[in-house]
This record gives sequence, C-alpha cells and structure tokens, in this order.
Amino acid sequence: MKKLSLDYYQANALDLAPDLIGKILCHQEKDQVLMGRIIETEAYLQDDKACHAYGGKKTQRTAPLFFQGGHIYTYFTYGIHTLFNIVTGPEGNAQAVLIRALDPVQGEETFYQRRFGKGKDQATGYQKKNLLNGPAKLTQALGISLEDNKKTLDGSIYLLDDGFQGPIEATKRIGIDYAQEAVDYPYRFILKK
Repeated sequence: MKKLSLDYYQANALDLAPDLIGKILCHQEKDQVLMGRIIETEAYLQDDKACHAYGGKKTQRTAPLFFQGGHIYTYFTYGIHTLFNIVTGPEGNAQAVLIRALDPVQGEETFYQRRFGKGKDQATGYQKKNLLNGPAKLTQALGISLEDNKKTLDGSIYLLDDGFQGPIEATKRIGIDYAQEAVDYPYRFILKK
C-alpha cells in the first residue's frame, strides 16, 4: 500500500471525489491504526451554492477551505456531529471533498465500541449495516474531531492507495435542499456493489 502524498490533493475536487473511492482513510492512534475504505464522497466547489465558501465567503469556520489541497476541514453540524472533508486544489480556491461513508478495513471492534458501546458480536443486524454509512458515523468511529481541523493529511490522519478499483456511480448530493440549482449537480460518488 502506498501513502498518498500531499501533491495528490492539488487536483480539482470534482476530479478527486471519484478518484478517492477505494482509497483507505487511516487514523493513527496511540495503540492502533484505524482504517476504512472510502465508498462514498461528495465534491464541493467555491462556485457551488452548497459549498460553505460559496462566492468566496471566507469566515473563521470556512478558512481551511481556502488552504492548499491536502488539509483537513472538519466542522460541527446540528450542534452534535463532526464531518470530515479533504481540502483540494490550489491555495485560495475554496473546494473540498466530503467523505460520506466507509467500509471497515482495520479496527472494527473500536468502531463498534465507539458507535454502539458494544462489540461486533453483540451488535444487531441494523447496527452492522449502519456502522460507517454516514459522515458523522465514520468520524465518531475513527475518532476524528474538530481538533483535526486545519491539519495536513500526512500526520496522524492520512490516506493509503492499495490499487483497489471498482465501478463508481455519480448521483445528486444529499441534504442540500437550500442550494437551489446545485441540488441537481451530480457531485456525489458511490462505489457500486
């Protein structure tokens, strides 16, 4: 497996979002490395009404979106959930890829404990199906938090490429009803199973 360099993230979010499908998101903790294969992403661009930095809007919260590709943008939503984004492209051009879902690769017991307070062998079928299938679920399971905001993807959080490729489907993004015409942009990418 090859660790992705920061140069990899200099491309446009719309190009990287489908390319990230199949890559492995890793979080190095003190005693273990937690890993999940990316199976769903969404691209967000500065000229896209669904982007937090639409029209070049730079605030304290959105500042990381303007960083050079390879930085992390985490934010709080609904006052309880942390979402994880990979900043892409050149500095000053706000864009990012939201990581929406993973398949577990390494650290499943930790994932189950953090998500449900019990091991995999005690989890219900519903819990097994819903372990990492949402952006807030995967950050909880992998221990990614607001403290990771603005960090680069060459530290405790990084991505690996093991050559995995699969069929990808492009669809509309989820939960952006406010975004007018951007609601219909096919900027969500899913690994077809």
